[in-house]
Amino acid sequence: MIEMYELTDLIRTMDTPRSIVPYLFSWFETNSEYITGSPGPFVHFIESQDDYQTMLIQSIGRKPSDATLAMANRLANYVESDEEKQIWIGLIEASIEHPDCNELVRESANLFIEHHKN
Repeated sequence: MIEMYELTDLIRTMDTPRSIVPYLFSWFETNSEYITGSPGPFVHFIESQDDYQTMLIQSIGRKPSDATLAMANRLANYVESDEEKQIWIGLIEASIEHPDCNELVRESANLFIEHHKN
């Protein structure tokens, strides 16, 4: 966790720090078996600007992770329209059947789905 904070601090000093966002999504996909915080420094960095939703959808489609599903869940909690909310919940639901989804991620997805049912 310390290294993740140090890395995001370093990224923020770059001329184009947002150029790193796709690489962070790739990191989540490669390391989906790890819980990276709640939500953790990488997610805080990604969510610091409102430019990541398309990359999030693409990342979940490639390989869902606990972090990316948590991001989709937070978006579902805060979007204004029911239509938008259903898009994010649908992505979470679809991730359960994703062939590369591991058990940890399936458990997270099920928890998020239960949250939205209540």
